Amino acid sequence: MAATSVEAPDPGGARSATRGWWVAAWVCVAVAVLGHVWVLRSSFAAGTPSFNLDEVASLMPGRALLGLATPEVGGAGYFPLSAILVSPIWWFTSDPATFYRVALLVSTAIGLVALWPLTRIATRFGLTTPQALAVAGIVMAVPARTVQAEYLLAEKPLFLVVALAMLAVVRLSERPTYGRALLVSLLVALSYFTHARMPTLVVATAVWFVLLAVRHLRIGLVGLVSVLVMSGIARWTALRIVRLASGFHQGGSFGGALRPGLLARTIVGESWSQLVSTFGLVSLGVVVIAALAFGEARRRIAGPALFLVLAVGAMFAGSAIDWAQPKWLHPTTRLVRLDVWIYGRYVDPLFALVLLVALAAVVRGARRWEVRASAVLSLAVVAVTLLWLAPQAPTGGSVTPAHAPGVAAFHWARPDHPVPTGTLPTFTDDTRFWLIASLVALVPVALLLVARHRPAVVLGAVLVLGAAGTASANVASDAFHELRNPAAPVRAMVVGIVHDHPGTSVSYFKECPGRSDEEKGLRNRFAWLLLPTVLGSDRDADVVVACETSPAAGRPGSVPLQARMDGFYLVWIRPGPLQDALRAEGLLQPVS
Repeated sequence: MAATSVEAPDPGGARSATRGWWVAAWVCVAVAVLGHVWVLRSSFAAGTPSFNLDEVASLMPGRALLGLATPEVGGAGYFPLSAILVSPIWWFTSDPATFYRVALLVSTAIGLVALWPLTRIATRFGLTTPQALAVAGIVMAVPARTVQAEYLLAEKPLFLVVALAMLAVVRLSERPTYGRALLVSLLVALSYFTHARMPTLVVATAVWFVLLAVRHLRIGLVGLVSVLVMSGIARWTALRIVRLASGFHQGGSFGGALRPGLLARTIVGESWSQLVSTFGLVSLGVVVIAALAFGEARRRIAGPALFLVLAVGAMFAGSAIDWAQPKWLHPTTRLVRLDVWIYGRYVDPLFALVLLVALAAVVRGARRWEVRASAVLSLAVVAVTLLWLAPQAPTGGSVTPAHAPGVAAFHWARPDHPVPTGTLPTFTDDTRFWLIASLVALVPVALLLVARHRPAVVLGAVLVLGAAGTASANVASDAFHELRNPAAPVRAMVVGIVHDHPGTSVSYFKECPGRSDEEKGLRNRFAWLLLPTVLGSDRDADVVVACETSPAAGRPGSVPLQARMDGFYLVWIRPGPLQDALRAEGLLQPVS
């Protein structure tokens, strides 16, 4: 973007402006940090994961890699960098609650380190350091980033790696060298080692290196070969680490049963989700990046804008295709999800970079045509969503905050019961959620149209909306945590019995006739709470948790506890000192 001309030097005014930007920068950073801390409080207090599958299955491979006894858990399999980063905590404590609390703090701190690469990227748009830091702080203060602080998932370290990769691409574009090309490849491969959904970024990077080779043949080819080789090694290594504690079956149905009509729904839904998550500024970011990429293409340059177009496009296409499946959008089971229509978790890290570009453009002075084009794009997304998508979406379906964190800020506008389809959103019906969220997202867009030359107004509005959105989304996230952590006195009692009797072996058989597959999540939670005791699958264990009709139940001489665990599992105690002790306490069923 063109620099703004200055007619006469004004050192005093410049110093005052710089001081003002430094104050703004630290306010933005403080809001981001406090937002993360505010959100993680409930998980820290509980000291236990919310996601029986995602979190527990993510953390166990890191423990196994240390050589510690680790139970096998259920889940899709999650690539291990985030678990490896926090796994050394196990060297200092064997208590899972203590581990979880410390790991939350460490993981959140790792996520906040992304402020540094974001700031360095923003300076490439001509922003001063305090301006760039302010912009980075706002990116980290919106709910799409802060809500993830409540969960021990890959998203926080993933965003740091993605931001570092983007900075490495910028530096490679500034001065192409073999070392910088290898660094880009390493960071992209590391993103794949962090999250199994990142092959799309690998493909985008490979294409970008091919384009780079047009002007820098050897460097481009070195980058291409290295990113493919390193990513292959990352996948090979990750799978072996993951399989130390769980299976792996992510992406197995990618593109299966794909229908154009369903894909159109996820494209519109995820576009709207990003518009809401960025408070309307994603449109400006897309317009600015597209313009810069077009300029690079005309000059036959493979620059950072072209890389970002490829990366965002690949990730967005991958996420939209992944969820455009009849089993998700039109389920035949009792579980109806709204979040798969407006999913954000996979693409949020890349769109955070788009938001960064938009905010930098606001500070630098967006051109009139860019602002107008972004307003038209925003209105188009809102119109298609309200008139076409919202009436057919299950507005009363479930939304997991971590899956759509930006949209979770408007949880209070959603009904808590099924809503008939075919209704256009209004302020007075059960689909008002769509209308309210859309109008809030258009506020910064409107401000840009009337205050294009007053960046403090627009940035201040986005910061306030981000802070308010974080506070609101945190209510939804806390409610989700409470829902996933209901009081389970029998489970707690069994864990206490095992811990009070060291050396007690425990087995768990989740299969129950007539029960759904959700029981593997209950097994994961029990396995986590039992640590450092390892939950096994030996039918002759001292304690066997199984359904009454399970082949593992009722071994000769075994007697179950009086109460059932999780409502339907019997807890069988094998003959021996433990059974005698529990009978003396009156905890066992009477023997007929």
